[in-house]
Amino acid sequence: MTWTPINISGFGGVINAVAIAKGMPGTMYVGGTLGKVYVTINTTTWSNRSTGLPSGRISDIVISPTAPGTAFVAFHNKAGGRIDRTINHGTSWTNVTGTLPAGAGAQALAIDWDWSPVPGIYVGSGAGVYVSLDNGATWIKDRADLHNVNVQDLVIVPARRTIAAGTYGRGYWRSKLPTLCQADFDDSGFVDLDDFSAFVVAFELGDQSADFDGSGFVDTDDFDTFVYAFELGC
Repeated sequence: MTWTPINISGFGGVINAVAIAKGMPGTMYVGGTLGKVYVTINTTTWSNRSTGLPSGRISDIVISPTAPGTAFVAFHNKAGGRIDRTINHGTSWTNVTGTLPAGAGAQALAIDWDWSPVPGIYVGSGAGVYVSLDNGATWIKDRADLHNVNVQDLVIVPARRTIAAGTYGRGYWRSKLPTLCQADFDDSGFVDLDDFSAFVVAFELGDQSADFDGSGFVDTDDFDTFVYAFELGC
């Protein structure tokens, strides 16, 4: 019914993305068409936290629900840096674009904060959804049951472990997120011998999915970590 203006001196460009920290409404991140990110912790004093970010139009910002200094920002760029992460309210940024292929502009962003050991990163592009479960190092494209469609928005429902995608011209789609029990290697919803067999095959092939401890390498530490989780049933 009523609105109060929040002035951001020196911002410039058009505001494309706004993120507000859960439980801390005074903490906000704002991004725009000129690639700038401004951050406030009181809605009055704003800091330009764009140093280290690529140029280009910002499409989305997502803040951690438990640590407001941690956030991800997405750029609509077609190549180069498109996903960056901060852990200090934007004072510094780390590029986590990794192997996200050229041409996949990050039009929408969703973060699975419950995934471990690092959050799952989901990107909506002009040709479907890409996901990284290893801090942006590698990316996997959606399966063929989702068309190569323009994805405009992504929303994760943590309680249901689902992700929803809003598309241009193909309606609304939904998918289950990976189970939080990492020993369920084949995502069947159960921890059984099929998971053990699938892990052994991936491990012997040196497949990145067998990097169970998130170290960036597939080695015996991954095997030991998986066996421990498997024996615990999670």
